[in-house]
Amino acid sequence: DFSSLRNVTYPKHRKTPKLNQIRVGVFVILTFKLEGAPKFFYLSLGAKEPSIITGSFKGLLAALDENAPNNLVWAHQFTEGADHGTNPYMSIPTAVNEYSAFKQKL
Repeated sequence: DFSSLRNVTYPKHRKTPKLNQIRVGVFVILTFKLEGAPKFFYLSLGAKEPSIITGSFKGLLAALDENAPNNLVWAHQFTEGADHGTNPYMSIPTAVNEYSAFKQKL
């Protein structure tokens, strides 16, 4: 049910939120609905991405830093030398290692 998304509030120091801020807000709302056993979330971004994508990614990281529920374990990587096409291939080993570390702590 996405009806609660109509009531997203943003800090008073901000004027009308930009689209990437809205997406981060939606992500935060849905993340708060996570319940039960710990969950793992991995994010990666190629270091060669344009600034508009990098800015959105950093906004998402900030939202996670401030709002992630206690049962959400997350990790991220800026993949050096990677662009949009190569990042998935280059970041998979780190993602698998991070997930394995998460599973071992359960």
